Amino acid sequence: MVEAANKLLKYRYLFPENIVDGTQLKTVLENSIHDFNDVRPHGKLGGLTPNVAYQSQNVPIVFDPEALRTRIKENRGNSRCTQCKTE
Repeated sequence: MVEAANKLLKYRYLFPENIVDGTQLKTVLENSIHDFNDVRPHGKLGGLTPNVAYQSQNVPIVFDPEALRTRIKENRGNSRCTQCKTE
């Protein structure tokens, strides 16, 4: 599980940036962690963010098709891939 999080951190947040020093790296990491934990809905969490799911311990996790559509739209909006933006 942690390898999936590491891969996401590297390929979605770190590698697209042109990080030149430790200060910039710290800023990018802080923004990335906030985005991952507090902003982006996760399909496996029923459209919740990790922090909301963690704080709401009695929330049943169910598949939510709307969360899937929201996640795909969010991913395409942040993607640097021009093919994905056309759909």
